[in-house]
Amino acid sequence: MFNLTAKRIALGAMIMVIAVLMLGLVSGCNNTKNDAATVDGEPITEKTLDAEVAKLKLQSPSLFDKNSGGMDEGTIRSTLLDELIAQQLLSKEADAKHISVSDSEIEKNIESLKAGYSDEKQFEDALKTAGYTLSTLREQVKWQLLSTKLLEKLVPSSSVSTKEAQAYYNKNKTSYKVSAAKRSSHILFASKDEATAKKVLKELQDGADFAKMAKKYSTDTASAKSGGDLGWPTQAYVTEFQKAVDKLDKGEMSGLVKSAYGWHIIKVTDTRKAGQQSFEDAKETVIQTLLSNKRSEAYQTLVSDLRKKAKIVIYDEKIKEANAKAKTTSTTSGGSTTQQSGSSSTSN
Repeated sequence: MFNLTAKRIALGAMIMVIAVLMLGLVSGCNNTKNDAATVDGEPITEKTLDAEVAKLKLQSPSLFDKNSGGMDEGTIRSTLLDELIAQQLLSKEADAKHISVSDSEIEKNIESLKAGYSDEKQFEDALKTAGYTLSTLREQVKWQLLSTKLLEKLVPSSSVSTKEAQAYYNKNKTSYKVSAAKRSSHILFASKDEATAKKVLKELQDGADFAKMAKKYSTDTASAKSGGDLGWPTQAYVTEFQKAVDKLDKGEMSGLVKSAYGWHIIKVTDTRKAGQQSFEDAKETVIQTLLSNKRSEAYQTLVSDLRKKAKIVIYDEKIKEANAKAKTTSTTSGGSTTQQSGSSSTSN
């Protein structure tokens, strides 16, 4: 009798334990206190949103100073959350269109960014100042490459005709006046590679092709692929580089020039006088302007359409407070953005 009663008590206790565990499991599935929002059931965590806020505080602290015309933190959080929601929606859209970014593409892009710094430490310090780690930078680069590919597919380069570009140029001629300038190419070497720089300089002085040597040796990967060409300058270069360019005429090449970025060999490839650019000279710039405008519009339209189709639930309390102050509505027309636990929705 005692053993039977003990077993029943033990069984009852076990059932209670299981019930408690199951309740915790169910509650955990619906627990959103750590989520800033969900997009079609997929979370954007408060940790992710807080990290974006922290980065922005480092980059633009004045935005958070209301005494200097800054914004309420809830409003800032709402804007950043909108960006995170857009990223999540567009990433899914890219997947649906079989658009992807490889690890090698990401690393190549990061190497190009590194080339703008004199050494690894300077690069790492710049990351820290901007609120990034190498890991979060990779995620940001991946997103930028993915969104660029998606927009290029939606609005290909062929979507701007010569006729359209000509019409835009004719209407905006005053925007295509240029100042006197020198176009240059360079080959960049790391500060520690002075010996290699001297060797390459000697080969160039002996007649080696500048563009080929730039593609082979330059650590500035962005310009190396085009033979070191930097294009027409839109602003002054760093002091040491600019002084060297100023001393060169068309076709002339410098010796070794030291700057914070490393060692440069510079060649002036063209010169121009101040004046009105012809359409032919401005054509590529005009086309890029029109493409940028069209892709920006396509981005906004696509995000708006995707938001209308998605179920977006906002939980962040500070966003709720900011939206309440602004007297925003809890539901946007045409979409399925909702409130949860008293929190308010973002607008589509």
